[in-house]
Amino acid sequence: MNREIKKLLKIVDQKKRINSQGKNRIADVLENKKVSYLPLIFWKPQNISVPGNTYDMEEQFYDKEKMLYGHLEEIAGCAQNAFDAPICYTP
Repeated sequence: MNREIKKLLKIVDQKKRINSQGKNRIADVLENKKVSYLPLIFWKPQNISVPGNTYDMEEQFYDKEKMLYGHLEEIAGCAQNAFDAPICYTP
């Protein structure tokens, strides 16, 4: 499992595109300053299924590595989109 998780982390790292001005834009919004557009982070809704495609809800519930893998699959699936906020993940 560890190898599969490392492989997904590598995919995310290769795909990610970060808006270089995003950090400043988010800071400006938090300080109530005027910005050219609101920084939005898009994600697909999670209320209909568990993250990822490989493991079902029961497998993810009883195995923390499978749960992590499912979340990393979701991140890898949208990492190529341009985000204002940096991609961050914590185990």
